Amino acid sequence: MSPSKLIKFALRLAVSVGLIWWVLRQVDTESFLGQLEKVSPAAFLLPVFVILGFGLIHTARWVLVQQALAAPLPFRLAARTIFLSLFFNQTLPSTIGGDAIRVTYAYRAGLPLNAVVKGVLVDRLSALLALVLMSASTLPLLYQAVGNHPFGGLVTLMVAGGLAGALALLALAALPPALRRWPGLHQAAGLADALWAVLRRPGKAALVLLTSLLIHVALGLIFFYLAWLLDSGVGPLICLTLYPPIMLVSMLPISIAGWGVREGAMVAAFTLVGASHADALAISLLFGAAMVVVGLCGVLIWYLAERWGRARSRQPG
Repeated sequence: MSPSKLIKFALRLAVSVGLIWWVLRQVDTESFLGQLEKVSPAAFLLPVFVILGFGLIHTARWVLVQQALAAPLPFRLAARTIFLSLFFNQTLPSTIGGDAIRVTYAYRAGLPLNAVVKGVLVDRLSALLALVLMSASTLPLLYQAVGNHPFGGLVTLMVAGGLAGALALLALAALPPALRRWPGLHQAAGLADALWAVLRRPGKAALVLLTSLLIHVALGLIFFYLAWLLDSGVGPLICLTLYPPIMLVSMLPISIAGWGVREGAMVAAFTLVGASHADALAISLLFGAAMVVVGLCGVLIWYLAERWGRARSRQPG
């Protein structure tokens, strides 16, 4: 690891540790541990299996995107790569590690590098856009829950910024050739072209967006499931309302896999709707722990699939 990357990792680690320490200071330790004791191992593993199952839906979304870009990817290879990327997404400072794995394996399978990079970026942007749209659609519920609290205005600004950013990116496809040659604009305009390649296929575009929304709704309901296990009194609609802004904030590349940032955002958001600090922190840590277990299961699934694939290739005739 180069010195600059080491410094970035150290800073992100410091942010994660510092934020978690700050949140823990606000929580009654005895109450927090008591809440965690309510969750049995079997109850904890249910979200793990659900998230792993949705890995196949994520695979389908990525395959659809690559088909729209005229660089089709076999579903089996895509699935193995998605499960491996789950591990890297939870063990590296950002999700870029998982995306690099996806690009590497797809390129090794014979897909053009440029098409693979654009496909992974479009796949990720579709998930981000779905999160923004989900947050926009639940804004009335958010204001109903938090009233005039500044949190509502902050989320509104995030939604407006996300939608404006998406429109600005799409508009780059209309740049004249002279401007496209500028450093930075060239790559951005190419990404805009890839987005339009998907949008020009309404059937595939609709499926890409629907699968993204389905994954986010499922993860939001996992928030509710964990809240229900803890008897926090937070309903499913509120969890679906708070999930998008919490995840948008945790995606900021300033921590290790969102740790610390997610906990701070979770405590700030859930306490506004009546949950205790202990409940909010327990929900966040249980969700984060489930994602770590998902990553470990993902690398195991990838390893077993690779071994099975090599064993089949060695079989005669």
